[in-house]
Amino acid sequence: MRYIDKKEFDDLVQELLLNLEKLNVKKIFGIPRNGCIVALALEKHGMEIVQKPEDAQAIVDDVVETGRTFKEYMKYKTPLLSLVIKKPGDEWIKWWFEKPDQK
Repeated sequence: MRYIDKKEFDDLVQELLLNLEKLNVKKIFGIPRNGCIVALALEKHGMEIVQKPEDAQAIVDDVVETGRTFKEYMKYKTPLLSLVIKKPGDEWIKWWFEKPDQK
């Protein structure tokens, strides 16, 4: 299991923020559940959270594993970005904000 602590999470958020700024994105939608946490972290840096994906300039999530979730959101024709892209065979990711037994 790969554990991502608060500092690494904040570093990943900063990297994602730079990518969003390059795309001139101001309005984001966080994919429920952990994407909402990413959106809240980005909001602290000036991003506006919208309640519906169709109102967003970009959609954010914590991790892409299979791509299944992103496929559901492709219909909105807006950039889809995540903190981490997990490839087959990569370790399970555990975030600092998750409960010890939560997957």
